[in-house]
Amino acid sequence: METGEAKEIIYYPFFAEFEVSTLVRVEKVESFSFPDDSMQVSVDCHGLDSIGMVYDVCLDFFPQSTQERDKIVEDLKLASYFLVKGKYGMPKDAPLSISNPEYRPIEPAFSENEISEVFRVNGRKHEKTWNGSS
Repeated sequence: METGEAKEIIYYPFFAEFEVSTLVRVEKVESFSFPDDSMQVSVDCHGLDSIGMVYDVCLDFFPQSTQERDKIVEDLKLASYFLVKGKYGMPKDAPLSISNPEYRPIEPAFSENEISEVFRVNGRKHEKTWNGSS
């Protein structure tokens, strides 16, 4: 939009009810307000797959009210852990993206110390930062 260039995108939309569930560690929270009064909360996280590998995840929330936005920002504190579930996208060369996910604190069955250790040990080779540098 900034350059005025137009590009034709060949895309075949296919909407399905596929969801992903993962455990995340919150790394960064940003809240945006737009001129049309819409809002977005973007939460950069590290996630775990089913065998403990660490990967980047972005949670994108589109709250309908300032109260809903404030609750999301208040809940998702830096370095906190949550179980998340929602519809996802896997953009090329970008983190896994989950839109408007359900989230809840980790269950008592999970040891926060053990989860922290999994992120620490398995995340050592996962040195990508959110600004794209290694």
